[in-house]
This record gives sequence, C-alpha cells and structure tokens, in this order.
Amino acid sequence: MTTRLLLRILFLGAVAAATALLAAIGATALQEPGWVVYLLASVIGAAAVASQGGEVLRQTLTWPTQDQRCDIRDHLSAIVITVEQETDISCGALGVKLWLIPRWWQLLPARARRMGRYLVVAARTKRLRHLDFSTLLHPDLPPPRFPRLRPIEEVRLARRRSSGVQWTYGKGAIGQCWVDRYDVHFDCWNKYRTFLRFDNSDGPAGPSCTNEEWSEADSDTRLKLTLDEFRRLGGRYGAVLVTPLFAGQRWLGCITLDVDWMEYQGQFWTEKVRNAMASAAEKIEHNVLKVS
Repeated sequence: MTTRLLLRILFLGAVAAATALLAAIGATALQEPGWVVYLLASVIGAAAVASQGGEVLRQTLTWPTQDQRCDIRDHLSAIVITVEQETDISCGALGVKLWLIPRWWQLLPARARRMGRYLVVAARTKRLRHLDFSTLLHPDLPPPRFPRLRPIEEVRLARRRSSGVQWTYGKGAIGQCWVDRYDVHFDCWNKYRTFLRFDNSDGPAGPSCTNEEWSEADSDTRLKLTLDEFRRLGGRYGAVLVTPLFAGQRWLGCITLDVDWMEYQGQFWTEKVRNAMASAAEKIEHNVLKVS
C-alpha cells in the first residue's frame, strides 16, 4: 500500500464520518428555528477540521522532509568521496542510495505489525480457516513480502535506469541485511559470473542459465531472486555493500553502496569504507531523521 493510497482511504473515511455527523446535526436542527444557520456552521466546521487533519496527516507521512533529504544527500556524497580516495575506482562508477521502510508501517504498533504479518502469511498459505492467534506473540513469525523498501535518495554521477526489483525481507543483499541486521558485502562479480554470458570485452551480455539451473544454485547466490529479477541485475554491479539503519531496536532501512561491474577490482570492502558507511548511517539516524 502506497502513501497516496493510504491518504485516500483515510480521507474517504473522514468524509464519511463528517457526512454522518452533518446528517445527525441536520436532522436535529430541522426541528428548531434557524436550522439553516446551524447547518452552514456545521458544514464550515467539518471542512475546517478535515482540512487541518489532512494537513497534519500529510506532514506525518511525508518523511523525510525536503530539508532532511538535502542533508541525506550530503552524507551519501561523503561516502562516494571516501571510496574514491581509498580505492582506484572513479566516482562515476559508484552509486549510493538510502532505503527506508514506508512511514505508515513504522507508525503501526508492534502488535499490529505482528498481526498483519500473520494474516498475510496465513492468506498466502491458504490457512485462513485455521488461524491460531497465539502465534502472534511469537518473535520469529516470518514476515510477508511487504512492506517493500522505498528508495529515498541516491547519489550517482552516471545515469542508470532502475532495475525495478522490489526489495523485501530476505531478497537480495538488501533483504539479507534486513534478516541479519548487520553489514552485508555481496560480491556480485564472483557470485554471478558463472551464470552470465560474455560475448565481448564490454561486460556480460545476459544470463546464460535456465530457470532450472538458477533454481538449483545455492541460496547464498540466489537470495530469493527469481531468474527474471536476476536478468535485471546480473552484470550491472561488481559488488554491493549494505549498512543497516535502526530506530532503537527496530530495523529502519539501509544504505547501499554499489560499484559498476567493469570497474570492480576486488579491493573494495576496506575498513575506511566500512567506517564511512557506518558514520553516515549514524548521522542520518540521529542528526537527520532524529530517531532513537
């Protein structure tokens, strides 16, 4: 569910409640003198309340704000500068992006999130008739395919079209960071090259494996990616580094750092690079998003 859809649902609910209130007031006012004045006052009051409530809701769900996004870009740019200084990789081959869990999911209480996960998993496994709500308290309840992480800000000099892959819990290096709640270094060059076709020296031309061969690859290579998703990703990146962000004990999102396939040289995950990403994550958590 997107933020726009959630806003629309809440707005329709507010309109329905206001309509019911006006109907009740109107029915009462018709029995008294001056009912037109009462009705107009009710309409104006309901419109004012709906307007203010909608603005508060919009500000609550619009996160990060525009000023926060500018600060985020500064911290992400610092990572690119550090990597370029630490390695021989040009900044044009690098990309840094911030991913966050949707705001509406963060605002839900923990019990509601567990219930939502359970109901979705039960629906997917067609066990809705045999619900056991005692499992809602189990901390290892498997999450569903949502919420999908939202790309917030990106720093990349070379233009590159998005892969379109929806990153969720356990999918890809980003999803693995969500599972492990720790830094993830995924060496795409070594993991993927046996599954790619090379027609010339310009890089991989696409997957060389069938769907059956891909499904038989080890889980550390596939990371829940389908062959179609692998087609979109294979050969794009030489390596991907992922650093998590937290709001207290809750996983908030992550920062990804990727290097182009043709520029990857193996010496990438150095201590200075790790420290730069960890420092950016900490500053974004506490100084920009101001989470605790």
